[in-house]
Amino acid sequence: MGLKVILILTITLCISILFSIIGVFFHQSLQLDEEKLFFKWFISMCLTVIGYSIVVYFVIPNIL
Repeated sequence: MGLKVILILTITLCISILFSIIGVFFHQSLQLDEEKLFFKWFISMCLTVIGYSIVVYFVIPNIL
């Protein structure tokens, strides 16, 4: 059972890293100024934290 939790967290982490890398390349292609870039990075980090919370509180207890 502990292995499933580790697997889910690893997959979620990989997906969030992938999205952040895609977001960085997307922002570089738009050539936004630093202030907007930081603001969008901050929003994406908040969404990542919310996504982790949803996975931890709702998805994992249903699997166990």
